Amino acid sequence: MTAGSVSALMVIGIVLLVATVFVTNSMTVIDAGTRGVVKRFGEVQRILPEGLHFRTPFVTEVTIVDVKTQRRVSNSTAASRDLQTVTAEVVLNYRPNAEQVDDLVREIGVGYVDVVIDPAIQESVKAATAQFTAEELITQRPLVSQSIREVLQSRLEGRGIVVEELS
Repeated sequence: MTAGSVSALMVIGIVLLVATVFVTNSMTVIDAGTRGVVKRFGEVQRILPEGLHFRTPFVTEVTIVDVKTQRRVSNSTAASRDLQTVTAEVVLNYRPNAEQVDDLVREIGVGYVDVVIDPAIQESVKAATAQFTAEELITQRPLVSQSIREVLQSRLEGRGIVVEELS
């Protein structure tokens, strides 16, 4: 082999390597139960449904958001109407609204559980338990649970989070 043919093979090899990297980085797979939020130069553009998608490498980034039902357990301390200390374990089943995940990523980011859900649970428990005496918290438990759920729903639905069940 001559020096010219070796150089040509090296150039072809480099071009193939660059092409492979480019093609590999241009494909994104969105798994079942997730959505992809497309950001171009950091700006949220759109939502990708499940499946294989192509994107511009090095220009667009895809953030994966799980939209399946998730469980969050939170221990809360609050005061009843008669100023008794109340400790409650709240279990929340929720999911991000698949049609609003772009707003969720844009306004809060992927750490929305710590930023929005946990404080909403704490505030909901405090607001609801303050309406009842310690005795009523025990005897009217379904009413207390409904009150907590209503406060939670009003706080989370505006953020694109669906409350499915509360216990």
